[in-house]
Amino acid sequence: TPTGVSRAYNGNAATATFGSATGASITKYRYSTNGSSWTESTTNPSQINAGTLYTQAYYKANDANYSGEGWSNSATITISKANQSAPTASGATTTYNTTATATASGGGRQGSIEWSNGNTQTSVGSKTTKARWSGNSNYNASPWSNSVTLTMNKAAGSVTTAPVNNNYTYNGTARAVATAGSGTGTMYYRLGSSGSFSTTMPTMTDAGSSTLYYYAAATTNYEQSDTGSITVSVQKASQSAPTATGATTTYNTTA
Repeated sequence: TPTGVSRAYNGNAATATFGSATGASITKYRYSTNGSSWTESTTNPSQINAGTLYTQAYYKANDANYSGEGWSNSATITISKANQSAPTASGATTTYNTTATATASGGGRQGSIEWSNGNTQTSVGSKTTKARWSGNSNYNASPWSNSVTLTMNKAAGSVTTAPVNNNYTYNGTARAVATAGSGTGTMYYRLGSSGSFSTTMPTMTDAGSSTLYYYAAATTNYEQSDTGSITVSVQKASQSAPTATGATTTYNTTA
């Protein structure tokens, strides 16, 4: 009776064991991957990679007291896929507009790295993900790795173009104190050190000066900028001279 083999893949060949029949010897072997279509061999077939191999030996009488010949029972060599260890994953934190990319290393290293939730974060926000080795014909997929976080933070906001004082001359009407600025977000303004900021540029009517405060508001990708300030003013208007008229009187009448 032949003895088969059943174990996990380890890179070594596995060969079935065939005994001997009384008064007979083995003259050849045959093997099959499906148990029905056979290929003959002069040596005992072996199996290295994961899979199943069916083998038989041909016994032929070689003793004067025995006769007959034929194939033995089948001996099955079954190599199962081996397990492998999980990789170690590392997360990443970046600021807009730099992609956060997770990496993985170590473990069994059989197959390619797979990610449970991708390994990049391409917009502001966070997500978690895990890695594993995919496995191949001889190795099972590894367990999932540790969970890691990918984060893209907002970038610092900024004012790219500051407002400019219009420096009007007084004419009795209210006019915007400066040209609008621009930045990474919507611009907000306030005239003076108190009160609320607004997207509308403040106005001044009377001659004088004040301080205009401004900032760029937060957006999906940018934080609110620092607050800046400029001095704004309305200049006094010029006016024409009067016409004077003299007088002549006698004492005691004021001229």
